Amino acid sequence: MNATDTRKEHRPDSADGGTSAANVWHLWEDRCKGCGICIEFCPTKALQFSKELSTKGYYVPVLEEKKCTYCGICDLYCPDLAIMVVRGKKTEKQIP
Repeated sequence: MNATDTRKEHRPDSADGGTSAANVWHLWEDRCKGCGICIEFCPTKALQFSKELSTKGYYVPVLEEKKCTYCGICDLYCPDLAIMVVRGKKTEKQIP
């Protein structure tokens, strides 16, 4: 990321012993207008408004990683394309 990039990225630790690739949640703060649609439609209520204003003067969503299932609904509903969810592919554990 460069100095003008306002993307926030969350990568959870793999809790399954390394059998799945990492899921990633991206937020581009400079695109977000703080409408709250992502927060409203999140099925696990993993998103909430930040306590601080963004550089554009909006309260943007913040992610509570432990609640997030990386379903991508926030990505799908965001009218400003400010959120991107990337789900890792699950692979079978190799037997040595």
